[in-house]
Amino acid sequence: MVFADIAYTPAIHAAVRAAFGIPDEQPQRLHGGEESAAYRVADLVVRLAPSWRTNEEMTWFARLAAHASAAVPEVIAPRKARSGDYVIRTAQRPVSVWPFAAGTWPDKHDTGVRHQAAELLARLHTALADAPGPTGPVTQTPQGLGEDLADPWLDAWLAERAAGKTQALHGDYYRGNTLAVGSRITALLDWDDAVVGPVEREAAEGAWEWGGCLDTGVVDGAQEFLAAYAEAGGPVVDDVTFRQYARARMRGEILLARTRWDELGADDHAYHERQLAAYHNLRK
Repeated sequence: MVFADIAYTPAIHAAVRAAFGIPDEQPQRLHGGEESAAYRVADLVVRLAPSWRTNEEMTWFARLAAHASAAVPEVIAPRKARSGDYVIRTAQRPVSVWPFAAGTWPDKHDTGVRHQAAELLARLHTALADAPGPTGPVTQTPQGLGEDLADPWLDAWLAERAAGKTQALHGDYYRGNTLAVGSRITALLDWDDAVVGPVEREAAEGAWEWGGCLDTGVVDGAQEFLAAYAEAGGPVVDDVTFRQYARARMRGEILLARTRWDELGADDHAYHERQLAAYHNLRK
């Protein structure tokens, strides 16, 4: 995995201090961040987004988190600047500030954690049902060549469902964007992939990830996740819906990876080759 190489410069620190009133302490780079870089400063986290992101889309991401946090305590809400804005632009990039949350990645192979993740997603979808949509276009992720991934049937299937009921979604609901203390999920982070779509899409994507399906080669964990999601108030997601949204998600990740294939390591290459095989094997 290639992490964003964005330096937290003295100029950025000065601008963030002036806008948000953060302490004048040494920043500490936090793990992760393929697109944005996060630095901890005291009990806050400064997120430096890529320069190609607009202030408008980053503000929408922050507003979604703030909206959801009012009903879902696990959602980390952003801090407002002194101007009342969630995002400032400095060094030609959008910057936001968030409270720091302690914890580690939860164990997706733990049945109890998987059920928590499903229940949390159901509550999140309820909270986002009346959330505002974006005020402008959201930048699409780049895609590499994918003739071997062409599937007109899947494209038509996705278009038909996108024409139905949609709402704001977190967009990247997997364990890497959550934190746990012990065996309890305590935080949901990183809204930079938020989208508008059917809730079944995110439920299926979440089921694939939290079900550990790529690791195990079976979908039992995903079905367990979807059952817990429905029990918590989410809609029932049938097997065809689960498989096709999971395939669409994998296709998008593979196409993104191909734009920077030479930068990825052997483990990443192997991961996406497994995704490619699963993409074809899941088709019904």
